Amino acid sequence: MAQHSRIRIPERFFQDPRSWTILLVGDLGKIVSLHLTKPLLLASTACLVVILVVFIYSAVSYRSVRSENTALSKNIDRLSSKLRSAEEAREEALVRLVLLEMRTGQAAGKTIND
Repeated sequence: MAQHSRIRIPERFFQDPRSWTILLVGDLGKIVSLHLTKPLLLASTACLVVILVVFIYSAVSYRSVRSENTALSKNIDRLSSKLRSAEEAREEALVRLVLLEMRTGQAAGKTIND
């Protein structure tokens, strides 16, 4: 009979709470309660970590693309200056060729007339 008179405490009373409540109290005494569960907290933490990883990856990618763009711009400037100098050298060579052809044409004309 002594066993039946014992008060049974539910096992659930001793378990860890599966949700938390955050109370926000405003200046005028208004209370807002937020019920947070462990899965919700884990999901929000995972989302935050993913967002942070994406942000870091984007920043690193942007920096590498920017440095590559700067290097390519310098390379284009260098190559365009080389192209200009090559065009100038080509023009000079064409002028020399025309002058040589004129001289040889005049020399050939003198030998034919002589």
